[in-house]
Parts: sequence; structure tokens; C-alpha cells
Amino acid sequence: MNVLILSCNTGGGHNAAARAAAEAFRAHGEEAVVLDYLKLAGEKVSRTVGNVYVETVKIAPGLFGLLYKIGMLVSRLLRRSPVYYVNGKMAVYLAAYLKKHPVDVIVMPHLYPAETITYMKRKGMKLPLTVAVMTDYTCIPFWEETDCDYYMIPHESLIPEIVKRGIPEEKLVVTGIPVAAACSEPWSGTPEESAAADTHAQSIVCKKAQQEAKKSLGLEEKQRYILVAGGSIVLAALQRAGIDITTHIARCADIADTPFALDDPAALAAQVETLASKTEGFAVLDAAVEEPMKTAIRAAGAEGDSVGGVLETAILGLPAGIGEPYFDSVESEIAHLAFSIPAVKGIEFGTGFGFAGLRGSEANDAFRMTAEGAVVTATNHNAGINGGIANGMPVVFRTAVKPTPSIYKQQDTVDYIAKKDAQLSIQGRHDPCIVPRAAIVQTCAAALAVGDLLTARYGARWMTDPTGYRKED
Repeated sequence: MNVLILSCNTGGGHNAAARAAAEAFRAHGEEAVVLDYLKLAGEKVSRTVGNVYVETVKIAPGLFGLLYKIGMLVSRLLRRSPVYYVNGKMAVYLAAYLKKHPVDVIVMPHLYPAETITYMKRKGMKLPLTVAVMTDYTCIPFWEETDCDYYMIPHESLIPEIVKRGIPEEKLVVTGIPVAAACSEPWSGTPEESAAADTHAQSIVCKKAQQEAKKSLGLEEKQRYILVAGGSIVLAALQRAGIDITTHIARCADIADTPFALDDPAALAAQVETLASKTEGFAVLDAAVEEPMKTAIRAAGAEGDSVGGVLETAILGLPAGIGEPYFDSVESEIAHLAFSIPAVKGIEFGTGFGFAGLRGSEANDAFRMTAEGAVVTATNHNAGINGGIANGMPVVFRTAVKPTPSIYKQQDTVDYIAKKDAQLSIQGRHDPCIVPRAAIVQTCAAALAVGDLLTARYGARWMTDPTGYRKED
């Protein structure tokens, strides 16, 4: 059997599903070819469409979300959408390809080729068996206007929604989303262990793949690692330069962890070391609060609701003199990156909003000289920052993370088109709390900010000479 798998250059997920499907067919002795169907119209077409799609998602996610909502509306109102007619233009190219390369089955883990196939069918073109693969845990706009022989769907719970949108139930086949064999090993833990995984779906990578990946990267086989792009690279460079950044969950679901020792650098350093040695579970200093936090998160999720919290980050070893008084102050650089994290709605440094109830004599940090000749402060209300410039003391800041807005409870909204009140019920998978997973994100965001501040002061010296960059010329 010859299988043609048509994907599209608009996202790695579709292409990953395409490759996984091809792998499965080949494992059963079938011939399978994966094709970016837009390339049938030329490399330029594929590259342009892919770039526009990806850049829109990266640069203007709000616009992408608006287009999605408009798509849902158009999908309900029109029998044939512009998406159908645009992809219909690809019919002549696909027909020419099939004439030269006849196949027995066409598999489509993307909406666009399914629209083209539908156009071809309605024009009376002869086609082999056509199978669409839905790679979303919802029925995205325009699937209902396609006409494939079968639809592979991720989960049986989607059947009512998809049928309601107009696709016959007899065409639906529950298969899950195709994944590579190396990533398909099932979860072997108990239900309790699964529940303890913070209510998130687990991605299980087979042992052999783990070993091979670690070996290729020169990593220790038995050591656990966290891979974070961008921020982790800067974090490693900062550590070589004598700067440590760590974040813990200061509060989650109104359950508080032990706060950072703001006024005691030695105690704070010990807390940072404790967090650094923690290899699993929540990033908390007090182990006793982890389970109550998890219980509260699960309880909110079971009610279709969500919870928020507070993240606290410490930066140790930041040299005095970093930052500027105005636009590029230490606070503004860090705040800029912190507010780039979705759901972060507030930030405070040191005593923060507590300053509002203090007098100047209480809020000021008195400077003193140590026996070694170093300048320190007796307290650290200002979190190691004076006038936007680092003074050499630890920088500590906290962010407020709001509850996940996408909840399963029915919520009041408006139907803008109909000009009337309406109700909204969110579908798909949504986390009841992002605080635990946002901790490492905030650490990496702070690392990027500190890296920018160091570069503005020292250029590349802090990376090329991490042990000597602080010495003045």
C-alpha cells in the first residue's frame, strides 16, 4: 500500500504527527511519503505561508487569537469559507502530483490539504481513500466544511462537539494524536502518582531515547536535567560569572512558603542552595506546604476553576554599579521581562508595597563597611537597588500570578455580533494553576534581564572573562 501524508509548513506539531504516522505505516511494511503540500505550488509559496503564520503567532498572538475567533464565527455563518476557496487553488497542483505518483491512501494531519481534497471531490475528481487527522483537543474552525472518508480524532470526548459541528459520527475514529515511537511509552505509574504530577499530562520518553540524547550532549546518564531554551543558556553563563538566580513559590492557592531571608545574605544564600539541590517536586523551601498546594490546585481543577499565587526570585552576586537611573534601571529591565510572562499582573522589589506604611528613616538601608573592606547594607528593604543601580546586595523581587483565566465554569460574556449578553464555556485542556511551572520561566526571564544589564556595563567581557570582568581597567 502506498500512503501519501500531506502536511503544511505552519507548525511543528502537524509535521511531527505526519512523521509519526509515516513511521507507523513503514513499521507495518507500507510505503509512506510525507509531503509539504504547499511546496507543490513552489518553495516560495510554502515559505511565505509558513513564515506569515509563525511570525503572526510569535509577534501578534492577540491578532492570531482574534483571527481564530473570527474563523469560528465565519465557520458557523458560511457554508463555504475563504479558507476553502483559497486552498481550492491547490487542487490543480495536487491533481498533477497524484497523476504522476498514484497512491492508495491520503492522510492529512492538517486542515489545509483536507480543504483541497474536499474541493477536488466536489469537482468530481477521482481520489483514493482520504483520512484527516485532527491534532487538536477541540474542533477548530472549518473542519466541518471538509469531506474526508474518515477523521482520526484525539479522544472520544470530542465526538459530541465534532458531530454537532456537522461531521458524521460514522466517519470518526478515535486513535489519539500520532506520536513517534520513541515518545509513545505509556505512563507506568499508579493513579496516585499520576495525580501527583500536578494535574498535567505526562510526556514519557523511553529510556533508550533518554540515554542516547544525554550521550550525544555529553551529559551524565543518571543525572536529571531541565531543558529551557534561551534563558538556560544565559543562566549557565551567569553562574560562571558568579551570579546565581533562583525562584520559589512564595504562595500558591493562598498557601505560603517560607519567604526569602531578605535582610540576611548568608541565610538567603543557604536557601538558594537548598532550592538548587531540589531535583523534583515544587520549588518550595518548606517541604510541608507542597502537598497542601497540590491538593488546593486539584480541588480547584475538579470544580472547573483555577488558582494563582506569588513567585519570589533572588539574584545573588550582581555587581554594584549595574543599571542606570532612568530607562534602563535594574527594576525596569527585570520588570520588562517579568511582565512578558503571561498571567503576571504585579511586581515588587524588596519591601515593595510595604514601603507605603514606612517612614524614610525606616525604609532607608544604612551602609556600612565590612572588615574585608566591602560595602554592604544593614538591611535590604530596597532589594540591592538604589536609584535604579545595583549596590551589590542580593536583589529580591516578587510577582503576582493571576489564576488561569481559561476555566471550565460557565462565564458571562457578550456576543458582539448579536449585541447581546452570552455565556462562554471553555473546552480543551487548561491548567488549573500555572504558578509551579512558571517558576523556572521567571528565573530564565530574570537571567535574560541580568544578561542585558551586564552587557550594557561590560560588553562581552562578563562572558569571555567570567572571573576577571569585574576588575576595572
